[in-house]
Amino acid sequence: MQFGLLEPAVRDYLCGDAWWTEKAPDLLDRPKKKKRAPDVDLDNKVELVYTAEAAKPGEDATLNGAPVLGQCPVKRLNAWIAAFKKVNAAILKLMDEDIVALLARLSLDDLGLNGQYFLAKKAADWFCRFISLQMLTPAERLDTAHFDGGASVLHLGLTLWGRRRVYLNLADPAGGAKSTADPAAGEEWVVTHQRPGSVYLANFCAPYHQVGHEGADDPDELFHSPSGGTYKVAIMFRTSCFGAARGRTTSTPPGPKKVFAIVSTAVQGALMSNRFRLPTLLECLEQEAQLQS
Repeated sequence: MQFGLLEPAVRDYLCGDAWWTEKAPDLLDRPKKKKRAPDVDLDNKVELVYTAEAAKPGEDATLNGAPVLGQCPVKRLNAWIAAFKKVNAAILKLMDEDIVALLARLSLDDLGLNGQYFLAKKAADWFCRFISLQMLTPAERLDTAHFDGGASVLHLGLTLWGRRRVYLNLADPAGGAKSTADPAAGEEWVVTHQRPGSVYLANFCAPYHQVGHEGADDPDELFHSPSGGTYKVAIMFRTSCFGAARGRTTSTPPGPKKVFAIVSTAVQGALMSNRFRLPTLLECLEQEAQLQS
């Protein structure tokens, strides 16, 4: 797992996108549908899923059961992730070559649809394909502990406003680990503190984890909607991998197992051997200009 912190100018750039003041309030203040997981308080959280680039018909319809609403309307966010991919292109290329070389040894039966996807797509295409905008009121909450599905095999998390806690349990829950984070449990749970500008990159299929939010945020660190409400905002970038056979939504490793083992090992190797770099403001501006041309 890698951690980073945005340069202040880059965070200001992302937070200064006109979408936050012109469009976000309409989403945050409207009534929410009552169709969510039991642990989600609908009066407290709004989550919207988009693609980082133009959505592809037939490929980008849903993510973890949620509808994909087309290309992300926060243009500077699209520019930032495009810049992130560009400055780390060499790492993604090496990781992709490792995955393809090992998968090419498997039969079509062993590959399955999920394995064939990696042979047809490059890492630069599937990495951070989806963008989930998570906007919450500053209330105390602790989401249910879980494993992520296959879409988080290389997961990038970014906090823009507010503070969060990400709890990681490296023990096997089936072997006796507690089902909810307990800081008093010592070595079982490791807590990482996320503040405005915090970034993390990891394979979130691997660790049992959960997210907590404090209710007493610094007002200066929250998003202030023109309507008067205040919100935490976190952005989750997920892959388009393991889309077959509901591999993105299961709480067990996606299949085929041989494919997941190869991809997971390659991702782990890339994270351990290379340091992913955060883009500068100039690099973001260059990508924004390219996207607008």
